[in-house]
Amino acid sequence: MIDAKLQKPNRRYRVLVSDDNDEARDTITALLESDGFDLYSAASGEEAVEVFQHQPVDLLIMDMYMPGITGLQTLELIRQIAHRSVPCIFVTATDSEELRRQAMVAGAFTVLRKPVSADLVRAAVRLALKKYF
Repeated sequence: MIDAKLQKPNRRYRVLVSDDNDEARDTITALLESDGFDLYSAASGEEAVEVFQHQPVDLLIMDMYMPGITGLQTLELIRQIAHRSVPCIFVTATDSEELRRQAMVAGAFTVLRKPVSADLVRAAVRLALKKYF
């Protein structure tokens, strides 16, 4: 459940989950939806950018490596469109110090290694929202 202190008055937080792996995307989406978030999902970076252009989004959760544009490239495009900082949590099966460094330079909140536990996703989301809102 979302911490009541984190809720914005009169609306719920909106999260965009982008992952080319249907199961991973659906699992995170279902988890956060059950916690009371409004969810959008995208199967690619390009689709995530398209969704972002048409929907209000408070938080991004993205796979680092997707066909087409990467999660880092997607974040860069979204930030150009938004003209603001959008909190982003990356998830990846291929974790390295260099990857974490690149994510932090790009302004990511954190990087989670797949497979991620429900508790870890919830904690990262809660901390990101607390920091940004």
